[in-house]
Amino acid sequence: MNKQKAAILKKYGSMIIVCGLITFWYISANYGKAPSLKERYRVISDGFAIPGMLAVCLGLMIRVASTGALDGLVYGVRNLVLSLVPGGRLRIKRYGDYVEERRAKRMTGTGFIAHVGLLFCLISLIFVFLYNKV
Repeated sequence: MNKQKAAILKKYGSMIIVCGLITFWYISANYGKAPSLKERYRVISDGFAIPGMLAVCLGLMIRVASTGALDGLVYGVRNLVLSLVPGGRLRIKRYGDYVEERRAKRMTGTGFIAHVGLLFCLISLIFVFLYNKV
């Protein structure tokens, strides 16, 4: 296996482990409190939905931030904070320079976060259907 595929598998695997730990924690904390099969399906569904939604939202937020949609807002807040710090006005850059600097530092290859989140949401939907059938 080449290094590129190994790096991709490592990213996806680490995200699946993180979401799996959150799922395990939620299910283990609430599964014993569910008296019926229907309630157990609900707990399992919620256990997969929580990390799934968190991962999807995080992945989409990173995607939006990496497109430069928030550069103006970040530039304004940064300059506001720098204007309040003594000597901070010396570090304030022009907006064009700031955008060019940010464009060079864009994050790429973070789609795996949203993909794993969608996978967990799909597993959650399976248990929602089982919950509704019982």
